[in-house]
Amino acid sequence: MVETTLNGISFDVPSSWMKDIPRDGLVTLYYCRIPETVALILEQVSSSSPSALPPNFFQPVGVEWVKEMKMRQIKKKMIGALGDFPSSIFRNMDRDSRGFLTRVELAAGLREVGVWLHPNETTELVERLDTNGDNKIDEEEFVRFWKSIEYEII
Repeated sequence: MVETTLNGISFDVPSSWMKDIPRDGLVTLYYCRIPETVALILEQVSSSSPSALPPNFFQPVGVEWVKEMKMRQIKKKMIGALGDFPSSIFRNMDRDSRGFLTRVELAAGLREVGVWLHPNETTELVERLDTNGDNKIDEEEFVRFWKSIEYEII
């Protein structure tokens, strides 16, 4: 964790985020667990620069948005390693060519491209992918998931 300051308010962010934080201009704070810190930042920004917050700004609640961000990061890493070809990625991970991925095959395939998931994250991903509940991820389910995750390469 690295302590940083925005508008005179100190807070901690993971060190890996520091490379993406602008040093001037617009600052985007993706996640803060301390509601008081978020409230202070929003209050200061609203009072000192009312036009700084976009008109469609909202403060996410809960953890569902974190899961969606994780899904985007998984897709980003897979694109970086294997390209934007979901069927090819699926077949690359389906080493035994049975036409489906098990949880173990999925986790191993992701590790090979540098996507390390906590077991809970693997469970969430499998649940998201396995839409028919048969504990197998077929190519159609994988491609459908791929198309459902919005990700722009910048």
